[in-house]
Amino acid sequence: MSTSTDIIWHFGDSSTRRSYTINVPELSQARCLVSKHGWLLLFSSEPISSLFFFNPFSRARIDLPWTSEFSRLTDILDKHPPVFTLSAPPTSLDCVLFAIAFVNVDSFRISTCRRGETTWTTHDCQC
Repeated sequence: MSTSTDIIWHFGDSSTRRSYTINVPELSQARCLVSKHGWLLLFSSEPISSLFFFNPFSRARIDLPWTSEFSRLTDILDKHPPVFTLSAPPTSLDCVLFAIAFVNVDSFRISTCRRGETTWTTHDCQC
């Protein structure tokens, strides 16, 4: 039976061909940006803008530093979404999160954040 506070998420594991359905009310305003190594990278604009990793099975959460680079993330997600990926699970000392976004027709921006860092490093690149 569902209630008005149910927030149902569906997950799939392509390596085992299993699917999961879980109720995660704390993610009611979140959007999934990438899923890798069993973790979700989520963006939420409610109650304040935040970027964080979430493990849907353990419900562990790892908050990431916010940057003004992402201040327009809500506006651009549907038009020109940045591409996110990570090098290792977010619990690993080797984890680096990458965000790649087009700035205009002939340039793009690569932002990185290593595990434990409190700021992002940003590089502007020409095509």
